[in-house]
Parts: sequence; structure tokens; C-alpha cells
Amino acid sequence: MKLGKRDQIISLLMIFTLLAGGFLVSCSEEDGFLLGPPGNNGGPFGSSTTESSFISGFFGGIEDGATGEIGSNLTGWVFGAMGLAGSSPNYVHQLNLIAEEIDSMVVLLNGIEFELAQINQTLLNINCSEQQSSLQNEIATLDQLYNTYNAIIEAADTGYAVSDSILNDWSDKVLNGYAQNNDVGTILSTFKANLNQTSGAVYTCVAALGKPPLYSFGLDTGYYNNVDAITNYYYYYQAIGLAMYSEANHYKAWVAAGRPNDSTLSTDSIQAVCNANGNANIYCNEVKGKTNDTYNSLITQLTYGGAPYTNENVVLQYDSIKTLVWVKSLEAFTSA
Repeated sequence: MKLGKRDQIISLLMIFTLLAGGFLVSCSEEDGFLLGPPGNNGGPFGSSTTESSFISGFFGGIEDGATGEIGSNLTGWVFGAMGLAGSSPNYVHQLNLIAEEIDSMVVLLNGIEFELAQINQTLLNINCSEQQSSLQNEIATLDQLYNTYNAIIEAADTGYAVSDSILNDWSDKVLNGYAQNNDVGTILSTFKANLNQTSGAVYTCVAALGKPPLYSFGLDTGYYNNVDAITNYYYYYQAIGLAMYSEANHYKAWVAAGRPNDSTLSTDSIQAVCNANGNANIYCNEVKGKTNDTYNSLITQLTYGGAPYTNENVVLQYDSIKTLVWVKSLEAFTSA
């Protein structure tokens, strides 16, 4: 079968993934560990909520999609839905059923790339050697797979029918590894094993950050901007890794269900494949298990970062011995 131009581009991305894999194993990787998402609590100054809105929104969509409930978030289900649409007589109609959700995914993916660019700029200024050397092989593998993932999502958003062979080959690489690169499930486990350690790079990099000047007011916010850059960098990679793991498993669930088309299902109820048979259910349960594991792992990682106290109501005065929090206005905390 002759591939269309967009299929050729995606195929080239996959070929590049295989070729690049040969170079990854020659890169040295020092032992080290780094950290995840916003919503930090604990840490040296107290608790609050930091922001990485697109990454958080993306991860929330993955969690929702992992439930497998009919009509739940499409994040993690796009490839299965595309497979169903591609095997149906009326591809355009089936794709239109989920067009709005795919549009939203494209916005989220563009948003997390924008946030990553900002994070990387801050990390350049921090210049922590542990962050620059830890988990580099795993990150490179995720980047390569994500390039193809992003291209397929964009293809779906324009209404293009990506061939089933490309969806299947990409899913195999995610679940089984390729060249000398590990599968994404193993990569996520490696992140957990590294990032959850108090001896790792997050703890090291955060400890190396310059604390606010003694007796200063409100400067914890700037300090935690740097903390957030470290934590959100690894939140990003665990989020895209989990998203790709979900897509691959859910696509395989559709295959295990007998590749149903619109004679029995529709793209907006693709989650029903989980109940088709035991094999399909196994793939769906893999996603639930890994999502729960990653979520709990991120919670553990966050405790190393902490978050600022200073906000619109209170201001922190830093002291290495006795740090104080002052209210900005007594009227905000008293009643007439």
C-alpha cells in the first residue's frame, strides 16, 4: 500500500527514532535523581500551590482517561479512536465525533511545550550538574517517541487518516522498546526509582539554590520559582511518558477487542473496548496501575521541593533559625 505524504513524514520520524537509539547507549549517565510537578507541599518554608497549568491539565486528562469510563477524557485514547475510525466506512464522521477533544489536546500539547521552554531557560541559569547528567538516556528516548506521538495527534487534528501500521509500530516501540532503548513502562519505573530518593538530584539541586537573604520579606517566591523549574522539568517527562504508555496500551486494547469499527462502537465510546474480553481488559488495567503508581510517585517527589508562603494575604520573613509569616492586612483576618 502506498503511503501518503504525512504517513511518510511520520515514518521518517520513526526511522530517526531507531537510528538515534544507536547513539543513546554511548552517552554516559551518572547516578542521579530529579523531581516532578506543581502543587508542592512541605519543604523548608511551608506549603502552598505552585503552577504549571498546561502540564497539570495534561496530567489530569491522563488520569481521567485511565478510568476507562465511557465518554471520559480522550487523553490516552486517541490512537484507539483513530484505529476504530480508520476501520469504519465513514472515517470523517467518526473523527468529527471527537474533533473537539483532539483540538483541546493540541492546545494542551502546545502549552506544555511552551512551559518546557520556560523551564529550560530557568534551568540554564540554575546550572545544576546533577540535573544536566541524570536520566539523560531515558529523556532522549521519551523525546524521540514524543516527536512521533505529536505528529500523529496533529495529523488527527487535521482529519488525516494515519495508517494502522504506523499506530501499531509506534505502540510496539512504546511497550516493548526499540534498538537498545527501554520501553516506556521501564523508563517510568526508572524515573520513580531515581526521583523518589532523598540522595538524588532534586534534593541536591534544591539544596544548592541560594536561600533568600536573612530577614528579607517576600523573597521566598523567587526562590521557589527556581525550585519549580527543577520539579516541573521532571513532571513534564513523566506526564508525556505516561500519556504515551496510555495511548499504546489503549490502542492494543482496541486490537485485542477484535479491531471493532462503527458497526459496534463509535470513537466517543472507544473506552468500551476494555470490557470486550480478558485480553483487552489487561491492557486497560496496565494503564490504571501505571497511572496510579506515577501519581503516587509524583506526590512523594513533591515533598522535596516545598512551595512559597508569600501570597496576596501573607508575606514570609526568612530567617535560618526562626522564619516568620506576617499578614499584610489585619483587616483581612478580622471581622468588624
